[in-house]
Amino acid sequence: MTQKTLIKAILLNVFVLPGAGHAVFKKKLRGAAFGAAILLLLVIMVIHVSSATFDAMNSVPADSAQMSEVMALSQSLTSNVMADLAPAINVYLWLFILLYLASVVDLFFIYKKQKEQTR
Repeated sequence: MTQKTLIKAILLNVFVLPGAGHAVFKKKLRGAAFGAAILLLLVIMVIHVSSATFDAMNSVPADSAQMSEVMALSQSLTSNVMADLAPAINVYLWLFILLYLASVVDLFFIYKKQKEQTR
């Protein structure tokens, strides 16, 4: 195991998908767990944001807005939805960051363990 292998694994993890770098060390199941976790988190976030957007859009009566008021209504809905979702988006962001960091730290431990075994 060389340091170039570790760098390649970290770059895969950071720029492709968390867990992708685990394939370099032949730890595909571990990598798949990190990848599945990040993708599941992404799907949950998209569902949360889209349902909040649809709820906000459905709360406005269809005949209440004239074409001249559509832009103002759109801006109002956008700011209301974003204000409501800001705490949840912060949680999702921190979870993404933690998963990314955990996958990179896991790569370091795998590298260290495999390096010790080859001695």
